[in-house]
Amino acid sequence: MQSIVVCDDQSDVLDALGFLLKGAGYHAELTASPDQALEAGAQSRPALVLTDMNFTRDTTSGAEGLALLDAIRGLHDAPPVIVMTAW
Repeated sequence: MQSIVVCDDQSDVLDALGFLLKGAGYHAELTASPDQALEAGAQSRPALVLTDMNFTRDTTSGAEGLALLDAIRGLHDAPPVIVMTAW
């Protein structure tokens, strides 16, 4: 079963995406912070990373998500990344 790392600071979003991906036959590794997503990506070698852009309350710059994207790109055999935001 292919693994997808999902990173979002809102538990409702994580739950919804987890159910959606499970129903589509994927294992979703749900993470709530960029650090957790990096750790999961380094350990499980996912097929994809799906991540939010903003994690700190009242932050809308997307800088946190872009920093995570840069860090993921630095991993050996970096997976593709889809970034998302509700902002």
